[in-house]
Amino acid sequence: MSSDHHCNACGGVLAPWLHMPIDAKKNEPTPYSAVLKCVDCDLGVIDPMPEPEAIPPLYVLDHYYTHGESHIVDRPSGFADKVLTKFAWLADKQRLFEPSEIAKLLPPGGRICDLGCGNAAYLQAFKKLGFDVIGVDPDPAGRAQAAKAGIRVEPGTGEDVPDTLPSGTFDLVIMTHSLEHCRNPRKALENVVRLMKPGGHCYIEVPNAACEHFRTF
Repeated sequence: MSSDHHCNACGGVLAPWLHMPIDAKKNEPTPYSAVLKCVDCDLGVIDPMPEPEAIPPLYVLDHYYTHGESHIVDRPSGFADKVLTKFAWLADKQRLFEPSEIAKLLPPGGRICDLGCGNAAYLQAFKKLGFDVIGVDPDPAGRAQAAKAGIRVEPGTGEDVPDTLPSGTFDLVIMTHSLEHCRNPRKALENVVRLMKPGGHCYIEVPNAACEHFRTF
């Protein structure tokens, strides 16, 4: 169990929750197999928590969705898949993150920062809409993909934001499936707030580790 047994987001007690012995991206055993859950805020955290220097090798993959080719094997959808997808949509009526819709909330030509942007797919869309965009990502392969698309991405993480990003200057700060990769999500969220302009917006999307898929697999 984590050394202090307390959640670094809210300070609550961490308790045993799930066991995931296989690294799903590499399809091999992982030393970070236990998942703990905070009894107060429900945040899930892997145990043991990897040290910062141990994290980059976890993303050295032949294929990864931010490297130009997904690590998930594509297969055609069958009739049952389409039915299940329809029922899932009817149950939660999710709305996907659509840059053209979000743009209506922002001043024309405003500034946008994406923390953990990967290959900067969202920033590419916002740039086409006339926004001033910049990304932050620790993965050299992801940054290289973004550079090919003409997007500036600084090395860093949500917790360790580059000094080149001044506080209070962004109309929108994005974290899509990057907050859960942070060792200290509280610090990352504090950086999000610090980077936003007064009255600015943020969009954060993370996996739901309490969903049926997680419970099953």
